[in-house]
Amino acid sequence: MDGNQEAPPENITKVIVEHQDLIKKFKDPDTAKEANEALIELEDLDQDLYQDVVKHIKSSVNAARVIKKATSKKTSEVDQDHVQNRKTS
Repeated sequence: MDGNQEAPPENITKVIVEHQDLIKKFKDPDTAKEANEALIELEDLDQDLYQDVVKHIKSSVNAARVIKKATSKKTSEVDQDHVQNRKTS
């Protein structure tokens, strides 16, 4: 094992099962597998770039959550206004 690779965790079976369960959650498991393979290769090729990509993914998820929350809130407000308008009509 080279200096960049860590020893497998002692609970490797649990990790494998958890990873399989995560892959199954994707709408397209084949693409998810390919993305994971690309991340593995990137980690081997350039650790700094790999870390940047992981940070970018996490930031993108957080941005998507904020957008979804804002959109849901606006939709809820529109629905509330619609209900109020129906009551006063």
